[in-house]
Amino acid sequence: MNILIVDDEPRHLRGMAAMLRAMRPDADVATAKDGEAALAAVRDARPDVVLSDIQMPNMDGLAFLRRLEEEGIATKVVMVSAYDLFAYAQTALRHGAYDYLLKPVDAEKVEALLERLETQLAAEREAQASSDALRQRLREASPAYRSRQLHRWLAGELPPDEGAGLAEWPALQGANVLVLTEAVRGDGAETDGAAAPEPPPFDELAERLALAASAFGDACAFALQTEPAPGARLVTA
Repeated sequence: MNILIVDDEPRHLRGMAAMLRAMRPDADVATAKDGEAALAAVRDARPDVVLSDIQMPNMDGLAFLRRLEEEGIATKVVMVSAYDLFAYAQTALRHGAYDYLLKPVDAEKVEALLERLETQLAAEREAQASSDALRQRLREASPAYRSRQLHRWLAGELPPDEGAGLAEWPALQGANVLVLTEAVRGDGAETDGAAAPEPPPFDELAERLALAASAFGDACAFALQTEPAPGARLVTA
């Protein structure tokens, strides 16, 4: 866990840092002396948790919290104050504070707070990992992604680690038909007094071929070259 402590009183700053390092020896604990320094530190390091005083020079804790909200920086901020004022706590929570502690801080409350934070951060990381994995699976299953990978493989440009994933594609494991077709761009010649119709773009042509072949099973179609200038010939598969 990465933790940033913000307080303009050196004694409180040292005391809180020492307490957290004793409770969580593996945590990365950093400090800042006011809201401006804290904002710069959060932008740079993106700590998991910020414990911030409210009454500070340059930028107080509530202004710091509002800046985080405005910039869309999602870090968990715990406000720490010597003032037991409902208005402070209400404002802090309205602007996204995770919790509110009173000075002098109680070690048992800090321990309970850390345990809650660790549980929530672990759940969020797991959910993010699942979401990323799902997006990756959906991306890899898309015909456009497979076409690009096959094109890079045929060109000898596919990295070995990606090639291993491509080899597991069921369509390649069970493929038993390869169709090559040559697409020729028209030269504008007239037929019965009318100009020949312009052929569809090659990407669209590949989509039509894949759609037609899908009647017989899983299919993939892609251009071996980019679309050439008028009059050139193009081989697609």
